[in-house]
Amino acid sequence: MLIVMQKLPAALLAAAVVLWGACSDGMGPGGGDSVVWKVPSGAPTDGLPFVPAANANRSMIYFATPDTRLKKVRASDGHVMWDVSAGVVRPVFPRWNAVVSANVVALSKVDIVAFDTTTGASRWTYVPADGEETGDAPLAANDSTIFAAGRKGHVHAVNAKTGMARWITNVSEGKPNVATFNPTLSVDIVFVCSKDFDANPASGAVWALEATTGAVKWSYHFVADVAGQATSCLGSAAVWHDFVIQPEEGGRVFAFDRATGQVQWTAPRVTQFLSDTRWAAVGGDVVLVTSQTGSGMIVAYEAATGVEKWRRTEWSGSIFVPVLDSTVAYVDHGWVFASYDLATGATRWQTPQSFNGPETVYKGGPIIAGSRIYVAGRNGSYALRR
Repeated sequence: MLIVMQKLPAALLAAAVVLWGACSDGMGPGGGDSVVWKVPSGAPTDGLPFVPAANANRSMIYFATPDTRLKKVRASDGHVMWDVSAGVVRPVFPRWNAVVSANVVALSKVDIVAFDTTTGASRWTYVPADGEETGDAPLAANDSTIFAAGRKGHVHAVNAKTGMARWITNVSEGKPNVATFNPTLSVDIVFVCSKDFDANPASGAVWALEATTGAVKWSYHFVADVAGQATSCLGSAAVWHDFVIQPEEGGRVFAFDRATGQVQWTAPRVTQFLSDTRWAAVGGDVVLVTSQTGSGMIVAYEAATGVEKWRRTEWSGSIFVPVLDSTVAYVDHGWVFASYDLATGATRWQTPQSFNGPETVYKGGPIIAGSRIYVAGRNGSYALRR
């Protein structure tokens, strides 16, 4: 490759060095030769990058990097359109994400902070009147509203243009130490979980709220099937047709009728433990669910029935929500970032093992767009060939 590059004109050679330099760490799928471009980031101050967001046609990708920067990057070639401070330095936890709504890109930073998508300028910070923290979890959004879970038992819908609340719904049921978690938006319904931290073992419910008003459509309070089992949930529900699929912390997976909350199927726990943090994602007719307890695993189920299709155990589970399309799953296992065939569970590619060194360079869930994925990394922002 170097011989070919030496024959290029100087301008083309410089461009080639930028793109090829992204591959020099050897961490990409296929030994590093599938990196299209990389935008480097500085020394980490926030720990992890946010899961990136994209505009509607996925021509622009927004990366909130672990050096507390927010970048708008042109998807076609990795050109940085703007690069601004992402605000307060604070630890970023797995699954936290950027969202795009109206003309802002928003992040969880204790409160919700929003930046202009055109210029990167700070637009607003959302702080409820009672000071409830809404920036401690992943966000959900449509083209006008940002949905956030609160640490005092409320769910918030925020006008993306103004930063003002459209509605606030209390799902604490009068209990003093209830938090809400990880909203999922499905057209006209927001799904969110609540957890009562005073209960022992932990208990909670999944809630369906009208996206326009915050009115409660239905709720389901999980009931233990074994003494001592946790019965709370942590949100990030997956939606398949008329089903909403939510794991609970006891390790079971529930599929509910999206409109009524009636249970359609239940998949049993996959370990002997009575507490297991699991995350679900849907692609095609498959729901892929992680398991973190014990040695960990990922398990694929038929979305219509909950019947298990396959499982993989060699790389443990994931503390991130997998990302799927109709044929492929992407999973950050921590020490390995892998792509799986959704029908069979066969590995398509994976990064080199890093059990004796730092975690894999790619972190969290990617954005899938045509023949590429866009993924955040410990040391930069990447476009990879799928």
